[in-house]
Amino acid sequence: ALSGSVDGSNFTFAIVNLAAFDVTVATAAGVTLVGNMAVNNGTATFRVRRLSASTISVTRLAHSGLSGVVDFQSFTSSGTYTKPSNLKYIKVTVVGGGGSGGGAQSSNTAGGGGGGGASFKYISASELTATTTVTVGAGGAGVAAGDTTGLTGGTSSFASFCSATGGIGGTAGSRAKAGGDGGLGSGGDFNYYGNAGGSGGEEDGFANTGAGGGAALSGGGGKGAENSTSAGAGNLGGGGGGTGGAVSGAGGSGFVNVEEFF
Repeated sequence: ALSGSVDGSNFTFAIVNLAAFDVTVATAAGVTLVGNMAVNNGTATFRVRRLSASTISVTRLAHSGLSGVVDFQSFTSSGTYTKPSNLKYIKVTVVGGGGSGGGAQSSNTAGGGGGGGASFKYISASELTATTTVTVGAGGAGVAAGDTTGLTGGTSSFASFCSATGGIGGTAGSRAKAGGDGGLGSGGDFNYYGNAGGSGGEEDGFANTGAGGGAALSGGGGKGAENSTSAGAGNLGGGGGGTGGAVSGAGGSGFVNVEEFF
């Protein structure tokens, strides 16, 4: 077996089915471990395969003292997360609400709303109190025709650990109009922008085509519309579509997902 440490965590590699390997893997200068190693204060068993004289492939097969996903909670509205007993850590995914599309006059154009931002964060059980406040940002409501800018989506958060702002509403008026910017995650181990809404356009002197809203990390944007037709709403943090002469598409509500590891 190989022993050592990765990022301060101890690990042990146990070579499985040694007869299948053409060489014996040993610690030596120039040897690179290739693969995903998820070690969290425990030992793990890996399948090891020689790739070249200086590299080996490492695949985890089983674990002892490590954590596995055993439960999952999804919040589509604000609430409270309660820490279960024996929890080791959680992975939180936060997505802000989508912005609504712009609502233009029938002869004008409107952009779509931006998608909500997103943030991922791993949090150890020792960092959590018994309960944690979960806030889910609402999508921006659709706006009436009249060259009205869409509404910004709400911010989603997992207490003060991580958050994601909502997408900005699309603009509306004469000539081409821009879609709203996407929101942004913050405080997480990984933070992402939502996609911006598409711009409204003109064609053959007519400027009443609303662009579809930008999709957030995992939600589709609403379809743009024209000629006094209501636009589509965003989904799961996606922005709403813009339109001319009708109500614009609403932004999709954000969400907060919590994966629990024991």
